[in-house]
Amino acid sequence: MNNSPQRVSPDFKPNQSVYELGAKTGMDTEFIDSLVPEFIIYWEESRGTKKSWNATFLNHMKHQWSRKMKQEKSTRGAHPQSNQEWVKPVIKIAKSRPTLKDLIKSVHGG
Repeated sequence: MNNSPQRVSPDFKPNQSVYELGAKTGMDTEFIDSLVPEFIIYWEESRGTKKSWNATFLNHMKHQWSRKMKQEKSTRGAHPQSNQEWVKPVIKIAKSRPTLKDLIKSVHGG
């Protein structure tokens, strides 16, 4: 086995252990496969050499997964916050424990 640094192969595909590690953290095969073309182009263009392209890809994959999770978290978190203004009056009313008669009065301005 050659242990000297090599350039990435144009047909590089991560080995099965990379997919297994990805699956353990919730990554599906489609996500992992979607990273391969850009990874190859980047390393072909940069003319970089590595001893282990699987280890390099694994680091890239973890970084991209982390970015994706942060992006999804910020997207999920943005919507409830932007829609909370209408909730404040409802919470205020609920905390005061009004009767149905009180609610009807407040709706009709009485």
